Amino acid sequence: MVGRAYAQANMGTAFTYQGFLENAMGPVTDTCDFRFGLWDAPAGGNQKGNSPQTATLVGVENGVFTTPIDFGPGAGDGTARWLEIEVQCPGDGGFTMLTPRVELTPSPYSIRAGEGVGGLNALDVTPSGNVGIGTTSPAARLDVNGAARTTTLEITGGSPVVPPLVAWGRNDLGQTDVPAGTFIAVAAGGGHGLAIRSDGTLVGWGNNDYGQTDVPGGTFIAVAAGDAYGLAIRSDGTLAVWGINNFGQTNVPSGTFTAVGAGWYHDLAIRSEVPPIDQALRLHADSAFKPGTNTWTIFSGRRLKKNIEPLSGALDRLLQLRGVTFQWLDPASQGGITGTQMGLIADEVSRAFPQWVGRDLQGYQTLTVGGFEALTAEALRELRAEKDCEIEDLKSEISDLKEMVKALTAQQSGGGR
Repeated sequence: MVGRAYAQANMGTAFTYQGFLENAMGPVTDTCDFRFGLWDAPAGGNQKGNSPQTATLVGVENGVFTTPIDFGPGAGDGTARWLEIEVQCPGDGGFTMLTPRVELTPSPYSIRAGEGVGGLNALDVTPSGNVGIGTTSPAARLDVNGAARTTTLEITGGSPVVPPLVAWGRNDLGQTDVPAGTFIAVAAGGGHGLAIRSDGTLVGWGNNDYGQTDVPGGTFIAVAAGDAYGLAIRSDGTLAVWGINNFGQTNVPSGTFTAVGAGWYHDLAIRSEVPPIDQALRLHADSAFKPGTNTWTIFSGRRLKKNIEPLSGALDRLLQLRGVTFQWLDPASQGGITGTQMGLIADEVSRAFPQWVGRDLQGYQTLTVGGFEALTAEALRELRAEKDCEIEDLKSEISDLKEMVKALTAQQSGGGR
């Protein structure tokens, strides 16, 4: 049995204790007995007041229970005190102690016992006197993590409270009516604002005619705002978008990202990482690393192109290339391709087709062969035309030879008579 319990008390004599109890199956719903001891040391020591106090047949509903405790006069005299809690539910066979004992801090006393799994995070007071609501590590005299509401609040002494998030300028749509709380990021849209709270959740305010302030749930690390929409990076790196989509600005790509920005109707984002050269594929807008000899499918319709002109000198340009066989020094960096390969050498290609050769982020030369099939087709056409001319010349020479032979034959025949 494990439990997590919290109490608020004005340690005169009696106080009401409310806590949360769970076991390995989750929050407990049962009738249990509790035994409370007040000690003057975190371990060992002496019990104080009317200690221990036993509360029997305490109803526990979905983990939550409430019971009165009274250690009597003199139990809390201002010196350090620690609370020890034991619990017994039907079938346990005895009381189970929730450890460790928890120090009761003065003015007001606050109790948090039984560091178990899950539970209710209600009120915590540190030994230095900081009070936390919704946080187990308050950093101020009063540290509230979450929404707060008050009807009348009077603060004396100290400095005026300054809102952490401030806004100024035009406010016809409520765009400067910022919410209360603490934040880690903020973005301004056309007539609305977006921010990430300290707990990672999103909040929006101002104009909402396209749902631009209807922020999604979850936790986030970055946020940006466009004209009438918003986008943010979730804690897992994926993108979330909402609001108007008149130009496809909410049709975001898949993947994970580390930074995001929004224009009036367009977005920008930085991917979480660029794959290194030794991976089988790296893709971007203009080129791709693809091991093997399979081809990519591309658009090629006439209606997609303009300024169409024929190629010339294709054969001479291709003849400057040199085909070779080779083996990779590190096959693993090329998708595991082993054995003898056929191809070109980028250093040599750059002399004839410099536009085909580039460099990656690590300085290695890359080869992107663009239009090779067109060059090959035109080179074959030029070769065919060249051969056709040679054949015609040969035909003409053969015809001339035939005439010469015919004339010689006729001459010899006449001389013999």
